[in-house]
Amino acid sequence: MNSPCFILLSMFFLLFSPFSLSYEKDTNRIDEIISDFRTGNIESISKQVHYPLNRPHPLKSIGDKNEFQERFFEIFDDTFLKDIIESNSNSDWSAVGWRGISMHSGNIWLNYDGQISAINYKSPATKVLIEQQKNASILWLHSSVKEFDRNIINSSTKDYYIRIDRQADNSMRYAAWENNKSTLEEPSLVLKEGKKIYEGSGGNHKYVFINEDYKYIFYVTVLGKVNDMYLEVYKSNTRILRQRVE
Repeated sequence: MNSPCFILLSMFFLLFSPFSLSYEKDTNRIDEIISDFRTGNIESISKQVHYPLNRPHPLKSIGDKNEFQERFFEIFDDTFLKDIIESNSNSDWSAVGWRGISMHSGNIWLNYDGQISAINYKSPATKVLIEQQKNASILWLHSSVKEFDRNIINSSTKDYYIRIDRQADNSMRYAAWENNKSTLEEPSLVLKEGKKIYEGSGGNHKYVFINEDYKYIFYVTVLGKVNDMYLEVYKSNTRILRQRVE
């Protein structure tokens, strides 16, 4: 026979479990945002953004409404604007659990406060900027690591500068330099055939690289602390290093 405490705990879990929560979209709020896009009211739109607004790596995040207004046409081309303006708040926008409210295939997201929280659409201008930054970064790399499809991680810990690049075959490559070394010098360590592994449905993920008895794991936390990334190194399943990205 179940005890009263067990029954109470079970009821609490059912009531407050994230799986029992109901998420609803505010169509009036969505209509207001669509109207601002329709009238070209960039100033009003900029006040309805949750900052910082992340941009595709390696582009810099947008920090405030003034920067958003300056970079507006980097983000929104005619195709994307038309898509938003002609969208219907009832049929084209959907609440997607705790993640927020998405239009169509997720090109733009709102949080449940009605703020623009993410933009996944890549305009031609955005793609050009990404390619330009990629080409610029190659100039500062040692010849042994100049070839890659896309840079994924570009960060420093207490002791190391770390790059993780996606290769043409979609595998990951890890390269590390001591912080007192230039990236024009040969990396102190290069690991190939790494894998990206997702943890749960919140977007948290890690990059795992194996080097004989050593395992290098670079964690990226999306759900929780903002931009929380750290490196762990294991030898024979014993952790020998843990450093957070600074």
